[in-house]
Amino acid sequence: MKLLDTNHATDYLWFQLAQTQGVGTQTLWEIQEYCKNNNLSLSDLIRFSTIDDRTLSSRLRTILNRPSPDLDTLHTTYQTLQHHRVILLTPDHPYFPPTLTPSNTRIPPLLYSRGHTPLALAPSLAIVGSRQVDPDTLALTHTLAQNLARSGYNIVSGYAKGIDTAAHLGALQAEGTTTLVLSLGILNFEARKEFKPWFTATNTLVLSQFPPQAGWFARQAMARNELVCRLAQAVIVITSGPERDDRGRMSGTFAAAKSAFQLGLPVFVLSPHALPQFPSGNADLLQLGGIELFPDRAPQQIQTHLNPTPVPDSAPVIQQLELIPH
Repeated sequence: MKLLDTNHATDYLWFQLAQTQGVGTQTLWEIQEYCKNNNLSLSDLIRFSTIDDRTLSSRLRTILNRPSPDLDTLHTTYQTLQHHRVILLTPDHPYFPPTLTPSNTRIPPLLYSRGHTPLALAPSLAIVGSRQVDPDTLALTHTLAQNLARSGYNIVSGYAKGIDTAAHLGALQAEGTTTLVLSLGILNFEARKEFKPWFTATNTLVLSQFPPQAGWFARQAMARNELVCRLAQAVIVITSGPERDDRGRMSGTFAAAKSAFQLGLPVFVLSPHALPQFPSGNADLLQLGGIELFPDRAPQQIQTHLNPTPVPDSAPVIQQLELIPH
C-alpha cells in the first residue's frame, strides 16, 4: 500500500487499508495485533513494511505494499464520510466495543459510526424479531422497549421494519437511547420519516461493519446479527420463525438468537402462548435454552436475571433454597 501523504490521520489509513485488495477481516485483525504487540502506529507499519523484519510475515508485507485502489475515489469517499460526520471506530478508539477481539469475532476492527458514539459502551439490551408481525405484537414490543429504556438500558436492534422499528421507537419515545445496527454501508443510511421527530444528538448511535457504500444484501443482514448481540448484555426475542422455513431459508431472528447462545449471553424468548399468532421459532428457542419471558412482568424478569439479589454467606441453607425459582 503506497502512501501519498504520511500526514494522513490514522483513521484514514485504516480506511485506505480496508479498501485494499486481499485485505479482509482476518488480515485487518492481524495488522492491528502486530501494531499493538510492537508498539507501532499503522503509519509506522506501512512506512517501514519494506524493512527486513522477520516478525512481519511475508504475506502481510506483500499486502502492505500492494497498490491501493483509486486514491482520488478513495479520498472523495473519505471526505463524504467526514461531511456526514462519520466516525471510524478501531480498537484504539476509546469507544470501540471491547467485546470485539481478534480471537472471537468475524467483525472487522473497523466500524463506521454516526451519532452518539459513547452508546457503544452503554449498558444495552438487544431486541430482535420478525419483520411481518401483527399490530398487537408491535405494541407489546414498543411498550417493552419503553420500559427497559426507562430502566436505563440502551436498546440495540437492526433498524429493519417490524419488531426492530418498534423497539427503536419505543426507546426514543421514552426519552431513552438506541443503537441502530445496519446491514448496509453507512453512507446508504437514511433516517426514516417515523424516526426523524425523535432523533437528537445524544440519543442515537448508528453503526455499520460494512464498506461505506455497500448496498443491502441478505448475507449482510445475517452477518450484522453478531454485532447486534456483541453490543448487548442480553438478547430478547419477540417473535421468530423456525430455524429454516419450508424453502430452506434461514430465519434472521433465529440466527441472532443462536449467535447469542454461542456468545454465552442470556436469551429471553417471549412466551409463544402470549402472542396472537403462535411463533414456532420461539418454542424451538425455549427448547434450546432460552428463558421464557412473560409480557406482564418482562422488565422485572430481565432485571432480576441480570442483577440477581445476592445471598449473604451466613444465610441458612433453607433461605438460600427459597431464592431458587420453581
